[in-house]
Amino acid sequence: AIFLYMAAPDKLLGWNYELNDTEKSIILEEYHDIPNFGMGDAVNYDAVIAANPAIAVNCGTIDDVMISDCDSLSEKLGIPVIAVDSDLNQSAAAFRFMGELLGVEDHCEQLAAYAEQTFADIAALGDIPQEDKVRVYYGNGEDSLETAPDGSSHAQILDTIHAVNVADLELGDG
Repeated sequence: AIFLYMAAPDKLLGWNYELNDTEKSIILEEYHDIPNFGMGDAVNYDAVIAANPAIAVNCGTIDDVMISDCDSLSEKLGIPVIAVDSDLNQSAAAFRFMGELLGVEDHCEQLAAYAEQTFADIAALGDIPQEDKVRVYYGNGEDSLETAPDGSSHAQILDTIHAVNVADLELGDG
């Protein structure tokens, strides 16, 4: 839902969870009270169908399980379900795909360019001298005490930064 909100908020019919106060502080107020359709085993199929969507978008790791989930969801909803890769390294391509799919190419091209610049900036972190680098703690959850494990979608950007730093160490630059 957040991805669709970024690409084309006016096409978003509902969230898949209740927005928290932090999310509400950065999401336009007009989108705070759209329905919560749920996710996973808690999807309210009747509410989704009543909203009369033309398509549904499923973001995640595209593999056999996701494809099967999309097929099952499509059957239950009676509409096409489009799979979009949520891997951060594929963000630019995903935005371009969503732009074409939803007819918002110009806006999504801006998002794609931003994603590409962000990853270029991350790659440039390898040029920072070791003594000037900082350590980072990234916490999840309401109290920020949940740690995102290596390899999780929540830690992907930090894993990317870490990979840049490890590459420096392996090359003997750090």
